Amino acid sequence: MDEATGYVVVTIVELNQHLKPAPNNNKSIWCAYCKLGKPSCPFYVRIALTKNGLFTLTQYTPHTCPITTHENSKQARSTNVSFAVEDRVF
Repeated sequence: MDEATGYVVVTIVELNQHLKPAPNNNKSIWCAYCKLGKPSCPFYVRIALTKNGLFTLTQYTPHTCPITTHENSKQARSTNVSFAVEDRVF
């Protein structure tokens, strides 16, 4: 789950956006919302563990909030995210 969520977080941060993980995430489901929350921004992403043991993106609703909402985000400046971007293999 850590690797799967890492890819989602890095991808969202690369788009200069921000996310807030849901408080009820567990080993088989992970969700996140916009830091503004609903109804201000409907952003939602969900990944889930499938029966074959792989993680898949099951839901995605893009951000609709202004890009200025995410300027100078702590996530974007995080060294953990920076290292994850550098280590990612395509």
